[in-house]
Amino acid sequence: MDNKGTQFEDLAQRISGLVGELPNDGQERQMTVTIGGDNHGDITFGNHITIHAAPGPAPEQAPPSDEQLREMECQAKQQQRAALIRSWCNMPLLLMVMLLIVLLVALLKGVVWDLLNLQDYSFLLPAVFGAVFLPLAIWAGRIKRLEQPIIREAEETLERGRHLRHRQRVACR
Repeated sequence: MDNKGTQFEDLAQRISGLVGELPNDGQERQMTVTIGGDNHGDITFGNHITIHAAPGPAPEQAPPSDEQLREMECQAKQQQRAALIRSWCNMPLLLMVMLLIVLLVALLKGVVWDLLNLQDYSFLLPAVFGAVFLPLAIWAGRIKRLEQPIIREAEETLERGRHLRHRQRVACR
């Protein structure tokens, strides 16, 4: 067997000896094993002992090509445009606009004035309008809050692409 295999068997025997020395009282125990070198991934001893090695250093990436930058910017613009459309053209906002149009038409025809002139029920129209309008506004606000991170991420991607293009232009000079 080669040197690494011998060292691995020796390590396995030492760890199994340490595990054997632990009291068998049913409580969970924790052991720390330090592994050096370029060992990436998990090492498993038996059914219950797993050693998670630290992840290796990330390989350095080459700067993206011009074509990749264009594709990245095009995709970011599409995501940004779609998120803007979803945040401004959604069901609660369309319902609120429809409700406002109905209210405006009713105001122009005089129906609302007749309802407001009733002595006992003058509070009813604003209360009903608010009870319908408020949940729609809250719903629209939630949708807008969900779309904002997508828009922000697309803007950051576009800015990163502009920055990389600028660096490439400056490096070429």
